[in-house]
Amino acid sequence: MGGSSVKNSKKTNILFCAASLLVTILAQATFTYFQIKSMLGDLGYSPADNSFKVLYTSLNSTLLGISIGAILIAIFVIYSKKLSKDYFMQHARESNETSPIKNKDGILELYRNIADNSEEIGASMYELSNFTDSQAANIEQFSAALEEISSGVQQTSENTQNASDFVMTVQGTVSILVESIEEVASAARALTDESESAKAAVKDGEKIVTDAINEMNNVSMRIKDLAGSIAVLGESTEKIGKIIDVINSITDQTNMLGLNASIEAARAGEYGRGFAVVARSIKELSDKSKEATDSISEIIRNIQECIKEAVDKSNIGLVELEEGMSLVKASGESIGKILYVVDKTYEYSTVVTESTKLQEESSKEIIDSVSELSDIIQDVSATTIEEAASIEQVVAGVEIIKESIDELVAGTQELTSFSNAVAGDSRKLIEVYEK
Repeated sequence: MGGSSVKNSKKTNILFCAASLLVTILAQATFTYFQIKSMLGDLGYSPADNSFKVLYTSLNSTLLGISIGAILIAIFVIYSKKLSKDYFMQHARESNETSPIKNKDGILELYRNIADNSEEIGASMYELSNFTDSQAANIEQFSAALEEISSGVQQTSENTQNASDFVMTVQGTVSILVESIEEVASAARALTDESESAKAAVKDGEKIVTDAINEMNNVSMRIKDLAGSIAVLGESTEKIGKIIDVINSITDQTNMLGLNASIEAARAGEYGRGFAVVARSIKELSDKSKEATDSISEIIRNIQECIKEAVDKSNIGLVELEEGMSLVKASGESIGKILYVVDKTYEYSTVVTESTKLQEESSKEIIDSVSELSDIIQDVSATTIEEAASIEQVVAGVEIIKESIDELVAGTQELTSFSNAVAGDSRKLIEVYEK
């Protein structure tokens, strides 16, 4: 009986150890489960994702299996303790109250119960061992999935680092583009200012040309008026010439009359001497008149030549003035075209200035967005690095769970062997008592 007590105590201790080990594994698995679930949630994954359904299924089934194993072993421990306690109390009473023959029957019944219970415990431990083996396989699958996730996270970290480098390159390129746009905007603003100045200068030139055309029109009208006055003067000199011709004719006739009077006075002798003096005076006066009219005729001829020359020059000047007016008008038209081009240049430069201003604002927004994206990528990179470290910790925890499950498998196998041995010993004792 002492040996049986020792065996029962050993069996109970094994069950307690197995239960404690299962509780430890259960606690570690539960902590790992929630740690992995939180980590995957931080990475943006959920149990609905196809690539992680196996991982969640393995984790849940493993946790459930360990929980069931702990409950079964706890039940076995409680049942074994109760069975041993009740039976030994009953055996003590029967030993004091019954006869040796009845005590023998009680012992046989006890050994039969021990054998049956040991066989049941052995079968249950065998099933638990198989179940634990399957959970170990799930842990292996789960560990492989974690390794794959770790590799994916590492790849994600490398990709985010590459993306960060690319974003930094883009940011530098956009900064250069912004500087170029600012230079273009500055040049466009300068072009707008210059176009506005050129526009004002061209308008001043257009006004000057218009004033010159008006002044040349006035000069042309004055030249035409002067030409008309000179023509009238020429006509007047012609009339004066005709009058001088009449005076010359009268002078010639007067000179002839004086000559005839002198001849008649000479014939009259002493009586015609006074008349001869008068005739001589008339002749001298006629000669002086002839000289005066000749001088006037010469002056009038000179005046007529000057008038003719003035008329010719005024006509030439009028022609040249008209040609100059044509050139000035052509210049005015060219200035008008230049003004049109300057206006268009001003409009285009204004549009370019506004466009470059918008591009500058958009480019600055792009730089801000790229900076924000760079910050986000940096955060993601840091997060992936942290998650990679967390996954490594989880992998280490899973390895601990795997080792614990291996120990549990060994314990259940030992417990199964022990139960089978107890059942075998009980059967042998039954055979001995029956003989």
